Amino acid sequence: MFYLHASNKTENLLHHLGALIEADPLVPLSEQEYILIQSQGMERMISQYLAGRFTCWCNYRFFLPLTLLEVIAEKLSMAVRPDSYEREALCWRIEEKLRNLDADTCRPLQNYLQGSQIGLKRFQLARQLANLFDQYQLMRPQLLQAWRRGKTMTGNPAELWQMQLWNQLVNDIPDGRTRGELLQEVIASLNSTANFADMPRRISVFGVHLLPPLFLDYLKGLAKHTDIHFFLLSPCQNYWGDMTRRLATTPDGRIDPDYHPLLVSLGGQGRDFHELLLDRGGFASEILSYEEPFIPEHPRLLHAVQADLLAGKIGEKKEGVARDDSIRVISCHSRDRELAVLKDHLLDLLEKDSSLQLSEIVVMAPEIQEYAPFVPAHFADIHHSIADRSTSRRNEVIALFQQFL
Repeated sequence: MFYLHASNKTENLLHHLGALIEADPLVPLSEQEYILIQSQGMERMISQYLAGRFTCWCNYRFFLPLTLLEVIAEKLSMAVRPDSYEREALCWRIEEKLRNLDADTCRPLQNYLQGSQIGLKRFQLARQLANLFDQYQLMRPQLLQAWRRGKTMTGNPAELWQMQLWNQLVNDIPDGRTRGELLQEVIASLNSTANFADMPRRISVFGVHLLPPLFLDYLKGLAKHTDIHFFLLSPCQNYWGDMTRRLATTPDGRIDPDYHPLLVSLGGQGRDFHELLLDRGGFASEILSYEEPFIPEHPRLLHAVQADLLAGKIGEKKEGVARDDSIRVISCHSRDRELAVLKDHLLDLLEKDSSLQLSEIVVMAPEIQEYAPFVPAHFADIHHSIADRSTSRRNEVIALFQQFL
């Protein structure tokens, strides 16, 4: 069965997960708890919460989406390792193709691969195209299928040379299968009436904010053989799939008060994913735990903004709300300076609130590895850890070897 747990607070979703494990413990004890995540930071947050709740938390496995696909496929006796179509392998295969561009459709690439440092340009272009084709395999499988038939779908001039390049890659390995094709085969197998043994009894999906439609179909097929619990963090409790810039403005150019501008401008990815879940999720049950963040007895600016987001529109001004430090915008000239200012603010918070624990503080950044070299210098006297760094950044030996190469 496929279950949806939705809330505007991560704490509520963690409580749901803990209550689920507590109410329905896995038996026998050797059976592992499967949790699907999208980042190492989420893995650490879940582990920390469950360890604190149960005192002892063990025999679990965290999976990234494609890793879970490989594990389940092995249980179905299906091989899911399209090595020739993985991003790293695609990069070098494309780099080889870019050395011989004779067709007229590839003229834009020929024009780009001229001048100085052609080798570097060719490698950088191959890496970008490998990333693009890697996304096409899961996000746009119909597009790749049309290319195999010699048909375009978008009308964009760049599609012609992309189609030719992709078909050359496929023709080199006639028996090879892309990730999208393998995923469709797994979905077809799961949707069959057969009963598969050795399936995990429960899979929890937590902290996932973006999934290809094809992978959502995979979870639906998997839900026919095991319980899937999807924990969705959503700032708005109403349907907000139709909040676009076109609808958010009135004819005279003003913002429509029925549409919250932050959901319109900054919530595009979450809005699309929310709509996808409602359209194709097919949940057997929905457990909602939205919580009103604004407390009249303790009015805060941040809570007022969160309350408006929960309603999906800007409401009336909350009584007692004034400018406070619950939302701060601080501009710094470098990453090093950002961390220096951050430390001062954290020390100030810890000094003012003796109940605040270091384990309750999370610092987020879009590319944490860009900040990682500066963190030890500023936070050497404060216990901390850095999550979501790549293996090459965490392992000094690998990093040194890459620098040597």
